[in-house]
Amino acid sequence: LSFVLRPSLSVEFWEKFVAGIEEEAQTYQVDIVGGNLARSRGALAFDVTLLGEVEKDRPLLLRSNAQAGDAVLVTGYLGESRAGLAIARGNDAMEKERYRPLWERFLLPTPRVEVGRLLGKAEERMALIDISDGLVQDLSHIAEASKVGVVLEASAIPISPLLWEWCRERGEDPLEFALQGGEDFELLFTVREDLALELAGEIEKTCGVKAWVIGKVVSGEGIYLRKSGKTEPVVSRGWNHFQK
Repeated sequence: LSFVLRPSLSVEFWEKFVAGIEEEAQTYQVDIVGGNLARSRGALAFDVTLLGEVEKDRPLLLRSNAQAGDAVLVTGYLGESRAGLAIARGNDAMEKERYRPLWERFLLPTPRVEVGRLLGKAEERMALIDISDGLVQDLSHIAEASKVGVVLEASAIPISPLLWEWCRERGEDPLEFALQGGEDFELLFTVREDLALELAGEIEKTCGVKAWVIGKVVSGEGIYLRKSGKTEPVVSRGWNHFQK
């Protein structure tokens, strides 16, 4: 852990912050082994470096493992964290209460560790990434590393009823949130098409997490969206730290 802190930071804030880190670490059996503290008059900074090992004789689920003909799957609902960020930035207490599950998805993301371990145990060729910068952008990383293209089915993208309701009130497009929103931290992966539905069922049965088949890996390059009978390229508008 590496923290850059202001002298004015309250003891109460610090104790709650550290308690939250300890709670998450214990949940996933992670040891906190040290770090560094520095003083700042400006912004706070909190860095976490996490080290681990791949279990022996387990295949690496690399971004470069996708092949044409594979199915594309994702866990959970998408776009909720982006909506949660908008809610968290607002000052509407009633909205925060009414849509609490959305802003909690932003403030309290759940890492899909159990699902990841299940995928590793399957011992199948898979490409895997988590959705931190947006579905399209993170899927592009798999496509580029594997030198393939992907066609997504708009009707298959998992969007929760609550996000639909929030977007309808705001005049927003929930599909855009699901495609481009980041920090859902759901798992996005490819697997042989004949194994896709069986694996999705196993994830739900074992981990209690819904997994969805949302598209197919194809020859070529780029990410495409099939909607209302038309297939068009999708330009990534996910998070980019260096974009103006």
